[in-house]
Amino acid sequence: MKNIDKLSYRNLDAIKLSGRGASWSLCQQREYLGPETFSDWLFDAGSLTERLKMLGGGSFDLTLLEETWVSCVSLELRGKFGPISIEHDFWSRKVCLSCFGKPVVMAHTLVPRHGLVGKLKEILALKEKPLGEYLFQEKGLLRSTFEIINYENELWGRRSLFFLYRKPVLVAEFFLPDLLHLKGSKEILN
Repeated sequence: MKNIDKLSYRNLDAIKLSGRGASWSLCQQREYLGPETFSDWLFDAGSLTERLKMLGGGSFDLTLLEETWVSCVSLELRGKFGPISIEHDFWSRKVCLSCFGKPVVMAHTLVPRHGLVGKLKEILALKEKPLGEYLFQEKGLLRSTFEIINYENELWGRRSLFFLYRKPVLVAEFFLPDLLHLKGSKEILN
């Protein structure tokens, strides 16, 4: 059984991480200088949920860690959503994705309140369902270039903006060390 409460990476998110001596940078796969073992995960433009489900077989699990409304004081991050005032609220959702009972990915989603209209408002009811299953089934989904981060020399993450119905959805995903130690991960990596 996974023990998420004691997981040292529980508090990772797309907002606060930049202020901890690490910064996000736009990166193409050919420019990436980090460990080769993470490269394939960082730059895979497909559904991470689908890939983890393949890796875990019937042993994939999503744990909802936090779902709340937040203010985003980071000018750099707010700028990704267009001109948004500092008072503007964002829907924030943090989840842990696990395979074989081991946490392998922490993910953080941010969506500005004004973007949660029409069909996109359905993501507010996801609860323990993966966002990727919702996003990748929708026609017209667009995704920005990945931004990559290396945190404390052991943790790699990526973030990108999805555009669905012309509304931005920021998703940051942090690949935990256990991901590379899972049975069968070599077959999935290659």
